[in-house]
Amino acid sequence: MWRERNPEKVKAYHKKHFAKFPHKAVEGLRRLQEWADKNPERRADRILRRKYGLTLDGYNAIYTEQGGVCAICGKPPIPEQKLHVDHNHATKVVRGLLCHACNKGLGLFKDNAEILEAASMYLRSERT
Repeated sequence: MWRERNPEKVKAYHKKHFAKFPHKAVEGLRRLQEWADKNPERRADRILRRKYGLTLDGYNAIYTEQGGVCAICGKPPIPEQKLHVDHNHATKVVRGLLCHACNKGLGLFKDNAEILEAASMYLRSERT
């Protein structure tokens, strides 16, 4: 699709167009939010496809395979939250689903296994 191949041209067009017609931007956002409110599953599917190349069915399959719990700590997500999609940032390959805390932890360790192992050794040390 032309829009996907030319994101900078699309962005420039929208910036110029909505500067001339700001009311259209507000109206467009309102309609988009109405659509999202009426179609939460389709919205989730779109987001998953765009960000991770994963369908909602694919997410649900991983969720079922993991038993509805975090792949690291084994706890279910807190109410009103879903498990986060964990992926390799270089290859974009989905690794599994994580709770907010575990996902945040991996992010703070910059997905670096060596640093994470050093942190684990530190926690296991005899220091009191």
